Amino acid sequence: MKTFVLTTVGALVLAGGAGSVHAFQNDQAPENEAKVNISQLAGAEAEDIQAFTEYASLEEHVDVSDYEAYVVEDNAYKRVIVLKKNNQVQVKSIFVKETNRHKIIDFQEGLLFQGILGNDQAEATDLDDYPEYDNLEDRVDAYDYHGMVVEDNANKRIIVLKDEDGNSVYKSIFVKATNMHKIVDLNGGLIFEGVIGTDDDIDDEADDDQDEEENEADIDFDAFLEYDNLDDVIDVDEDELVLVEDNDSKRVLLALDDNGQPRYKSIFVKETNRHKVIDLRNGEIFNGILK
Repeated sequence: MKTFVLTTVGALVLAGGAGSVHAFQNDQAPENEAKVNISQLAGAEAEDIQAFTEYASLEEHVDVSDYEAYVVEDNAYKRVIVLKKNNQVQVKSIFVKETNRHKIIDFQEGLLFQGILGNDQAEATDLDDYPEYDNLEDRVDAYDYHGMVVEDNANKRIIVLKDEDGNSVYKSIFVKATNMHKIVDLNGGLIFEGVIGTDDDIDDEADDDQDEEENEADIDFDAFLEYDNLDDVIDVDEDELVLVEDNDSKRVLLALDDNGQPRYKSIFVKETNRHKVIDLRNGEIFNGILK
């Protein structure tokens, strides 16, 4: 906080001479889930990456000596390295040069590290550890962006999410004493404001959405890609499920208890096959990438 089939997200064009590989990736794809097909590296030569700023951080979290390293993108803004072993790309490193933010993703285990590197390569805080981050990720797909803590004191914590070009897109304000969480789209206004850590905001969402037309139809939940995993995690019955959101980006299900109250929440991000299951009384119980 995770296994999936690697597919090509962007076209990789082989450069002549030094054997470097340059990638033109889909800007809409979450960089932590962007995948590289090993066939696209055909003919490329593994590179020595020890001189790079992020190498010490990468080596701390991954035994780099076990892999072949390929630089698939290196420009004024960021550098992307993939590590290959057993003819498979298994690890991806993204280093944002302007902010020294480093992210490491294992394509089977998920996110290994995300933080700001200092001169001594000290690790920064893992945003996933913050109580408000799950709520932030649920509402704006925070994994698509670079998260930065811009203020953190005894009263409140402010996180800014930046896009691939370094532009601030979302702002999260969390008041520690009250658990009040506010999420603001810096271009579109307020997205969420409420007290987290309770079921109130989820219950309200379910009440609003259960009346929608799709919930009146006979839905074949078993056909959903995430259903088998959900059933494995919570042993759910289709009769207990309610579809509360289903669009091009994600699908959200609620599993109800015997009293008809929301007990579990399932969030499936379609582009990345990320599946999250939340026990609404005890917290997150699964977060991973489905095959």
